[in-house]
Amino acid sequence: MQRRTFLRAGLLTTAGLALGPQQVVLGATAIKRRQRRKACSQPFFFIQYADPQFGFIDETGHSVEPEQKLFGQAADIINRLHPPFVIATGDYWHHMMNVAEAEAYVEVLRRISPDIKVWSVPGNHDISSTAAEHMAFYRKYIGEDHFYFTHEGCAFIGINSNLIRLPGSSEEARQWEWLVAKLGEAQRYRFIFVVQHISLFNTDADEAEQWCNIEPLQREKYLRLYSEYGVNAVLCGHRHKPYTGKYCGMDMITCGSTGRQLGGFEGMNLLCIHPDRYEIQYKALDNFPKAISL
Repeated sequence: MQRRTFLRAGLLTTAGLALGPQQVVLGATAIKRRQRRKACSQPFFFIQYADPQFGFIDETGHSVEPEQKLFGQAADIINRLHPPFVIATGDYWHHMMNVAEAEAYVEVLRRISPDIKVWSVPGNHDISSTAAEHMAFYRKYIGEDHFYFTHEGCAFIGINSNLIRLPGSSEEARQWEWLVAKLGEAQRYRFIFVVQHISLFNTDADEAEQWCNIEPLQREKYLRLYSEYGVNAVLCGHRHKPYTGKYCGMDMITCGSTGRQLGGFEGMNLLCIHPDRYEIQYKALDNFPKAISL
């Protein structure tokens, strides 16, 4: 991948897969109706970052200084460009329930202007199980593990992707029910973005199971759901390296890290929304523009 950028443009999928009697089959007419809508009267942009993971770069020395510097650079970029909101896709600290790492992350997070909302979902280093103490720790420093909001003709649905790795659990069942309901509400909007930490896949929906994707049966279950409801893009992190993939017209976007890289370079995603399309660019922290021209 070139250092500069990758670019994707999103259009609605027309896939129609039956998910069982409890699901709503949208059909071609409903999808065409959404395609005719405009997302916004004036283009806008937002920023996605992933995996600042305080404490990962210097694991042996237990220093968070490298992440403080890198995420501080990201915060400065966000403040300079001043998007209406930011999407954060997990792994904010490296060691589970580590107070020093969590407080260091939040200290830099608070440098972001208070009128720029940061919408966050948890990573596997933030919540490694459904244990009450893990969830309480995450809520203390970040908040809830899911979200739903709309902006200028777009719907954004954030979920706890750690639960996808617990098939059949009551926690996954509750989240699934909530997710289906929100996908139904989102049908009135032009573009639908799902936000989660772990990608369903990195580049190919048929790729083998790895530490950085979802196992095939659960992957198929969620791909069918997202396709049925016409999700345009899934915004993820986890891999510490940028990847793109496509499934039935839906974009699977894996953002690189603002912290330690496992290939590639430190960066964030810049997402530009136009009335009839969206564009996504992964840009290096040291190569972000001074201003955004839409």
